[in-house]
Parts: sequence; C-alpha cells; structure tokens
Amino acid sequence: MKKELANLTILVNSCDAYSDLWDPFFKLFKKYGGELTNCPIVLNTEKTNYSYPGLNISCPNYYNNKEPWAKRVKNCLNSITTDYVFFLIDDFFLQANVRIDIFKQAIQWLNKNPNAICFNFIPIESAQTPSKFENFCELPVGAPYRFNAQAAIWRKEDLNNSMLEQESAWDWEVFGNFRNDVIFENKKIYAISFDSQIIPYNYNFVQYDKSNRNKIVVISAIMRGKWAPKIVDKCFKENGINVDYSIRGIYNKSKKPFFKRVLFRLSIIFKTKSYKLRKAKEQQEYIEKYKMFVTDKLNEKTQI
Repeated sequence: MKKELANLTILVNSCDAYSDLWDPFFKLFKKYGGELTNCPIVLNTEKTNYSYPGLNISCPNYYNNKEPWAKRVKNCLNSITTDYVFFLIDDFFLQANVRIDIFKQAIQWLNKNPNAICFNFIPIESAQTPSKFENFCELPVGAPYRFNAQAAIWRKEDLNNSMLEQESAWDWEVFGNFRNDVIFENKKIYAISFDSQIIPYNYNFVQYDKSNRNKIVVISAIMRGKWAPKIVDKCFKENGINVDYSIRGIYNKSKKPFFKRVLFRLSIIFKTKSYKLRKAKEQQEYIEKYKMFVTDKLNEKTQI
C-alpha cells in the first residue's frame, strides 16, 4: 500500500437496523475499492459485529442502549490511530472503480496544507469558488452543509472536534454548521467540482444537469428506511447481489399535504430558534475548550 494510504482508515457509518446493507456494500467496495481495500475499516454499528472475507473490518461500538449518532461516530474516531479518515455511509454503493490517483492527491494536499481539513468527493452546490487544488472548489464559511456526512476524506482530529456527542447526523449537518463556522473559521473545506468524479456512485446520490450547474437532484439507495430499486437494481444484478426489496419495503415518493408541509417547515423554524437559545452557553463553553486545546498544542510545539 502506498504511503498516502498508510495513514488512512475507512469509516463506514451505519447502525444495527441497517445490517442488511452490509453484505452488498462490502461486496461492491471489495470489487471497486482498489487499494482502499487494504486500509483498515471501522464499521460504526451499535452491538453487532461484522466481517467480510478479504477486508480488515473492526466494530468498536457496543452499547446496551440506543446512543446518539455523534457519540457513536466519536467513539469510532477515538479508536482510529491514523490521521485521516475516509467518511462513508452504508448506502453508498460503488458501481465502478474508485479514482485512486485523485484520492492520493487529496491526501498529499492535506499533508502539505494544515489549514485544509476536508476534501468532499461529491459536488456540493455552494462550492463554486475555484481553489488552488485541481478539480476541487472551496466551501466558504457560512455555506449550507459545509460540514456534511457525505463521502469525504477528513482530518480525523478536526472531524472529531466538530461534533457534540448528543447530536444526530441531521443536527450536525444543520445546527452544527452554526457552531463550526466559528470554531473552524480559519480552516478550509473543499468539494469536488461538478465535472469530476472520484467516488463512482453518482447514480445513487447526486445527479445534476450540466446545462444548469445549480440544479441538483438528491436521491439515495435508501430513502426514509426503504429501498429505491431504480437506483441500485441494475448494479446489484450485474454483481450477483440478490435483495428481497419487500422485506425493507420500497420507497414511494408522495407529496405531503399542504397543511403537513407547513407544519413541518414551522417545526424546523422553532427547533432552530430553540436550539440556538438552548445551546448558546454550551456552544460557548465548547468554543472556549477548543481554543484552550489549540493554545496548549501551540505551546507544546513552541517548547519543542
């Protein structure tokens, strides 16, 4: 394994309720992951252990009760000894070989640029500012979903520090961005440009119209806990993966009634307001703690 990948761990985020996805996921990962299959893999579960032939998978979590998503992620990150993690979700099913060359280049950039903390491997609408890194655009401070749970290489320490244990993935992506825009104001996050492709699962997550770069249709292999067969069926059949979609159920997109849509939007507004008020003191304490952590690290370097 090349030196760039020797300092990388694959972190696959899941839960026991989605264990039926693991065999298809890792079968495709083993086939299309290339040199990534030699990296250690941490599977973020709750109680269930798992293994797959030819892959080095560990499951560090074991909880008697259902724990928040971020607590489980942070526990996994604390078990990882490499400086970088490749962050994945359990329904990111590969359909072709990963672009290892750009992958290694991103790790080299992280090595040489301490202010860079993340390279996202899917296009993000708000990342349209060209950067000095070929094929990547910068996600500016204040951009929606600057911190997100999509496929990306992260500096492990910064990813860990960006989360609070009690947060869900949704909390971290939405409310966590308010906090992290302050904590990581001087850090840089990048996303792959719309014309490039590193992780070939565009069929199951992002589609975009090249004639209108701002138009993005977000779809996934699993929608609200159910399969979207149109997304994965062709890939599964080509790779000898048999799935009984009726067990989990098939997603049927239906528009909510107007009244329910209004209530949903109002609930988001009130939750946001409540979150900002309820967490203000906690966020300030977290920021002060992070500043002390950084100061201590700088003092250590000065003493050396």
